[in-house]
Amino acid sequence: MTLNPEQMFAREHSRQEGELSEKEWEVNLQFAQPYRKEEPNIDDFKELNPDDLDRQRDKQKTAGLQRRDVAEKTERAVILEALLAEHIERSEWMGGNAYTFQTTEFDDRINHTDLVIEFGRPEGGQYLAIDVTTAKDREVQARKRERIDQEVDIGKLTTIKYFESQTDDERPQKTLRHIPRAVIHVSPEALKRITEIQYDILQKKKGANQKMAEDPVQIELLEQIENQMTEHVIRILHNFRDFKDVPARFKQDVERLIDIVRHLPAPAHRAAKNFDQEEITEIMERMLEAQEGDEETQDYLTPYRALKKISAIRRIVRSVKEEKQETLEQT
Repeated sequence: MTLNPEQMFAREHSRQEGELSEKEWEVNLQFAQPYRKEEPNIDDFKELNPDDLDRQRDKQKTAGLQRRDVAEKTERAVILEALLAEHIERSEWMGGNAYTFQTTEFDDRINHTDLVIEFGRPEGGQYLAIDVTTAKDREVQARKRERIDQEVDIGKLTTIKYFESQTDDERPQKTLRHIPRAVIHVSPEALKRITEIQYDILQKKKGANQKMAEDPVQIELLEQIENQMTEHVIRILHNFRDFKDVPARFKQDVERLIDIVRHLPAPAHRAAKNFDQEEITEIMERMLEAQEGDEETQDYLTPYRALKKISAIRRIVRSVKEEKQETLEQT
């Protein structure tokens, strides 16, 4: 069997995490590598971005990062990403209305997103960016989380420049702006287990698909997302601790903000304990006297709008987790 240079690097690098087992190696070759080859290309989005020069610049940025970054994804990281992309949909790990999109290499490297989960909702799609890692080193995980925290603090969140929807027939290709992002990590033991189940699926072993659909790793993933969304909500709330600093443009949002916060389950609810009604009334009166903010600032993602996006994702994830827990308890 002849390996290309990228596969040779990944195989050599994975030895630092331990040799792949025979089943892991087969899943990598038959399942993960074909998935990786399906990565969308920037030129697939000519309708979204007809500017040839802009697409060329994006390709050059990606190539520059390829040359600068020594480390590539390990084989296990690719396996995990492929498993998530497959079974979030096929096994409904995030519910029956969740779809996945593998990002272009541009959005992978520039916007630190491997997958986008699209929740098809009657009121419109909700989107969650996912950064997948198999790194055992907690410092690596911490750096990824710290980067997201910094984005949350300034109300920036994540942009996906090249995205294709599975639920929006009218405008399937679009740029997503200001969407929440979570870092997903699976323990080596859990990854080994679901990889071996995927091997059985490839071998068409009876019951393997059902076993994957019931694997408890999905609860672990849902808890990671819920916890991170809750942490992000609390970080945003912290920016509002002193209402005297709230800009005038928030005057119509303050009451709704407090309402959302007060209905969040613990521990986020505790972050709102100092928001008493007298203070809200006083601040609202003061803000009503202020002038409207500049129209030019309306497109900027304020911390309040970030809170709404994060809270919406958290509510979806929480409801799915409760349904999953009930289902697993019955099996």
